[in-house]
Amino acid sequence: LPGSYKLWWDYLRFRSEVLTGSSGGSNPNPDQRLASSSSHRRYRATVSAYERCLVRCNKYPRIWLSYVTYVIRSDPTCSATNVRRLFDRCLLALPATQHQKIWDEYICWVTRSMPPWLEGGNSNVGRDMLGPVCTLYRKGKLGDAAGSGGGGSSINNTADDGDGDGIPPETVLRVVRRYVHSFDPSARELLADLCL
Repeated sequence: LPGSYKLWWDYLRFRSEVLTGSSGGSNPNPDQRLASSSSHRRYRATVSAYERCLVRCNKYPRIWLSYVTYVIRSDPTCSATNVRRLFDRCLLALPATQHQKIWDEYICWVTRSMPPWLEGGNSNVGRDMLGPVCTLYRKGKLGDAAGSGGGGSSINNTADDGDGDGIPPETVLRVVRRYVHSFDPSARELLADLCL
C-alpha cells in the first residue's frame, strides 16, 4: 500500500500535529518550538516523511499544500527560498488542470495578501474554498508563521529586513510576473499594484 492516499494523509497529519501541537489547541511559540535538538529532528523527520510520500503520491494537490503549509509554519529558518522552491516543485509535478489551486495559495503567500479574485464572495466556480495558506492569512497567522509580519498588498510590506525573514521584492515581482505571463493574463492589475 505505498501509494495509498488515505494512509499517507493520516500519517502526515499525525506527524505534523506532533511537532506543531495543533491537535491540542494552541500552536506553540515559534521561538520555543525548536528550542531543543529533538524538536529539530522531529521537524526533519516530518519533512522526510512528506518527501517519501511525494515519491508515490505526487499528483495530489492536497498533500502538496499540506507540505507547504507545514514548512511555512514550522521551518526553523523561515526561509522564503525553501517555500518558493517547494511551490515551484509542486507546479512542476501537478497537471495543468490543478495549477489554479496552487497558484491561489502561492500568490497569497508571496504577496502576504488575499488575491483579488478570492476576496469577498466573488469567487469563480471551483475557487469557493480557501486553501491552507489563504486560511492562515485570513486568521492572521501567515505573517507570523513566515516571519514577515506584513499583511498588505504593497510590495514594501514584504521587503527583506536583513535577517532573512521577509520575501525580497524582486522575488515577489518575479513570481507574480510568472503567474501573469504563463497562467492568468487577466491578473495584470495585481502586477501593476505591486509595482506601484
